[in-house]
Amino acid sequence: MRFLCKPYYDRMKEAMQCCGHFNRLLLDISSAISEKDEKYVDMLKVLYRDLVNCRSDLEKAKSAFDLFKVLKARGILEPEDISVLFETIEITEWRYLKEIIEKYETYPDKVEIARFSAHRQQIVALGKTFLLEDLQKACHLYKDEFDSNIWKLIQHLEYTSSVLTEDNIPSFMQRLRKKVLNEDFNQLLGEMSNAISKEDKKYVDMLRVLYSDTAEFKEELVRAKSAFDLFQILIVADILKPTDISVLFETIELTGLRFLKKIIEKYREYPDKVEITLFSAYRQRVVAWGKNVLCEVLQNVRQRYEIPVNISTNPWKVITYLENKDIISEDKWSSFLMNVKSSDNEEASTSKKQKLNEGNGEASTSKKLKLGEDSVIREYFLEEQKQSLKEKNYYCPPTYIDDTIDIDDLFTDLELVKREGRGKRVDAVSASLEEILNLISSKDSCKVLIEGEGGMGKTTLLRYISYRWANKKDNTFLREIVFLINIRDIKPNEDVINVISRIHVENFNRRKKMEITSAELGSFITNHDNEIVLLLDGLDELNSEATRPINLFENKNFSKVLLTSRPGNISDFANKCNVYVKVLGFNSNSIKQFIDNFFIRDPDSGKSLRKYLYKYEKDDDDDNYSQLYDLCRSPMLLLSICTIWKEKKCLPQNLASLFEELFCCILNQYNKKNHVKKLSNFAKIRQYKKYEKYEKCFSILGKCMYESLKENKFSIEFDDLSKYNSNEDENCFALAIGILYKELPKSAQDFSNVYTAP
Repeated sequence: MRFLCKPYYDRMKEAMQCCGHFNRLLLDISSAISEKDEKYVDMLKVLYRDLVNCRSDLEKAKSAFDLFKVLKARGILEPEDISVLFETIEITEWRYLKEIIEKYETYPDKVEIARFSAHRQQIVALGKTFLLEDLQKACHLYKDEFDSNIWKLIQHLEYTSSVLTEDNIPSFMQRLRKKVLNEDFNQLLGEMSNAISKEDKKYVDMLRVLYSDTAEFKEELVRAKSAFDLFQILIVADILKPTDISVLFETIELTGLRFLKKIIEKYREYPDKVEITLFSAYRQRVVAWGKNVLCEVLQNVRQRYEIPVNISTNPWKVITYLENKDIISEDKWSSFLMNVKSSDNEEASTSKKQKLNEGNGEASTSKKLKLGEDSVIREYFLEEQKQSLKEKNYYCPPTYIDDTIDIDDLFTDLELVKREGRGKRVDAVSASLEEILNLISSKDSCKVLIEGEGGMGKTTLLRYISYRWANKKDNTFLREIVFLINIRDIKPNEDVINVISRIHVENFNRRKKMEITSAELGSFITNHDNEIVLLLDGLDELNSEATRPINLFENKNFSKVLLTSRPGNISDFANKCNVYVKVLGFNSNSIKQFIDNFFIRDPDSGKSLRKYLYKYEKDDDDDNYSQLYDLCRSPMLLLSICTIWKEKKCLPQNLASLFEELFCCILNQYNKKNHVKKLSNFAKIRQYKKYEKYEKCFSILGKCMYESLKENKFSIEFDDLSKYNSNEDENCFALAIGILYKELPKSAQDFSNVYTAP
């Protein structure tokens, strides 16, 4: 009997083992679904609705395993047939479940959807595609009971309304897609409009010119205050639609507003090639003229056609005025250009005539420049700036015994803190120079305020950045032209563009054998401001009668501007900057590194100085020595301390003596170069008559620098000394001894002698 029943027991045992594997599979799948997202259980309730067709059974299920048990009870899911799981994975796209199934069963290469209707698949696709807010708005439901769960909302709609029935869902899906598309469309237009206004308000005037052929009534163009208003005109004209934004692609190509491309790509695919089909050849020519017109040409147009002064500097308002007065149109465009060209020729005839190249009778390159070719200026600026800034690593500060030092060898990371955006300066966090440069490089437009006390390394920081650009040691400004400018060079009634043009115009004409004006150089800078990087040093040294360059931070005329200043009276720049940097000087690690760099050929001296200073790093008992260590945070003063140590292997006992020793080092720098016996100590200046000349130097320089400081100037020129001392030899001697250091020329043709205090 037992023998006869053995096959039955084997089959029972095999069946039990099979059920055990099957249940473990279902439990593993259920656990994986719950771990991924609890909402996925509600998604399965939507998917299995037609299979179960019992609302209470679905609502009772708390997990995927509970739903699987319901399917098992209806014979849909069995150990011998788990095809419903394969179809579930394909519809939901839960590919991570495939790996679990393959531990127990072979997953088929191709899965056919047989158990779920097209309507059910469409409902699931609806939940996967649209946001809860979209569906709520479309159904006019604004309830909180669904707790951001779109699958609960779909269940609610299926049981309480006919919105999602098989007959109604096609039209509902069409309305929903249109609604979502319209919302994305409006959001795109709003974002583009905000970016245009933020970049430069003149760009709205440019679009007004570009779209002027599309408006049925010109008053609509006049009333438009933003790009969004202009886009509405295009929509009314049926040129711009949610399903066709090709006019925006053409707008970007014609205007060159490339920053809008990134915004569009968040919503739509930007084509590789854009054909201009919506704008006439005349309209394209007008926009091109407005983008490239020189200031001198605008001035001639203003005088010739009596353009109102308040719009005469805005080429787009000038164009709008001329079109409204019927001075320019498609038929009159050529004659307008001839008249403007004639005015230019008349003005040119009053100055020197163009020279012809020897032998071939061709006009010089100056004429080509008038026709809009600016490659000569770009080539000059790039070549001149790289040559000039290549030497910005060398300078001779006071107290230094050798002729010059190389900041590329000696440069040490400063302690910096940064704050991105327009928050409070106290919110700044520590950052390295590399991190700050990477941040600047990542932005299309970046205005940086660098604040720090005197002697903390702000100027050296800008010199170091410019030097590395000129020598291709850093890629931050790889494709731009860098200008390092002292703010004190800005004269009354000048701006930064005027300074650059004034400094370079004579040298440009000499080297390129051309005769262009400062204004033409300025026009190049204005038209190519996105290729220019301005490193502006010393806002606190701005001439009291000059205009503060806040406009560089308020508008987008220059994409990259770095401005340094001592603290005080800089809140307007701090509020407008994209990145704020505070220079704190050296920390403990930086002090060690600087000393090691300074004494790289005499490491024992460096080691002994570090040991001497670190004794007093936290010595609160002796104010003199704790303050002495604090002085080392200033790169300029630490350089002086290193110099004293290099000579004497000791430091004075108090701060007053330290500064006397610094002056002694300055004088000994001069004495060494001129083979004069060194001063052993500062007191001998007053004790010996032969040193009276030094005391006279201090008096001359003191008076001159005092008067300069009253004018907020930290530098003087040689001629300034003659106001306080008529003896030219004594003045030369005062500058030669090294109390002030001579600045490098701004360009090859800069022969000025400017001396700056440390």
